[in-house]
Amino acid sequence: MTLFSGLVDKAIQLGARGFKLDYAEDVQAGALGSNFDFSFHNGETEKTMHKNYAWYFHKPYADAVGGSGNGFVLSRAGTYGDQTLTTTIWPGDLDNTFHTHGEDGHVGGLPAAIRGGLSLSTSGYPWFASDTGGYRHGRPTKEVFLRWVAYSALGTVMQTGGGIHTNPWDFAEYTDGHGGTSVFDEETLNSYRNLARLHMRLHAYRHPYNQAAHETGRAVTAPLGFAHPEENTHPDNVWLLGDNLLCAAVEDESGKVTVIFPTGKWTDFNTGEVVQGPTSLEKDIPLGHAVL
Repeated sequence: MTLFSGLVDKAIQLGARGFKLDYAEDVQAGALGSNFDFSFHNGETEKTMHKNYAWYFHKPYADAVGGSGNGFVLSRAGTYGDQTLTTTIWPGDLDNTFHTHGEDGHVGGLPAAIRGGLSLSTSGYPWFASDTGGYRHGRPTKEVFLRWVAYSALGTVMQTGGGIHTNPWDFAEYTDGHGGTSVFDEETLNSYRNLARLHMRLHAYRHPYNQAAHETGRAVTAPLGFAHPEENTHPDNVWLLGDNLLCAAVEDESGKVTVIFPTGKWTDFNTGEVVQGPTSLEKDIPLGHAVL
């Protein structure tokens, strides 16, 4: 028995049902802007292993929990074929902001999480878990945090595991890492509680779609343009949760979101307003409310 398998088996004996694995996407070495050529014992090179390492990394953990359907492996990177091993993808250390990927040199915040999750959902990775509120630069502002919570509540996995001081019940004042401050309050906590309850209430609705995803790889959260290609419109922040819940996310300071409705009759979850599609509406969304 190797040290690795012994530690993993011990964790499973203690009740572990899965593992959250970091990295797996950067098999390379170099200096002064140049990569080094090298090879592995099995004959692969740094070029081929860059694609395959994630699969080699994840397989022993997936085997240890008994294979697909018997436990979970939450991973940060994947490759073709890794969909059979990795249960859930998380995108790594996103910014605690509304920045898009690459904007002003940022990795990206909430918009990057939304786009990453919807892209992965159509690539055989149906379950996605961003760090709600981001990770880089410490705690997000109240506004960023609650907009992110509203998005996470309408996804497949609602994970709050970001940087320091992200608990919504921590009312102390902290720096937001960008020259400002972040203060959570009773409204933050109550909104988080309501949205977490919404996520849990949707579990029974999501269950058959989760089962279908396990059996076929079908997306649980599908971009609008993927779910309704006949509409010929492809917004980045509007999606279908299952077949019947149309969702959208506020992803900037405006508090507004343009919701594009496919053909059919849609009922606003919060107000009861009935909308006949196809149409689009710009909505002002109060902080702490989900868009569905």
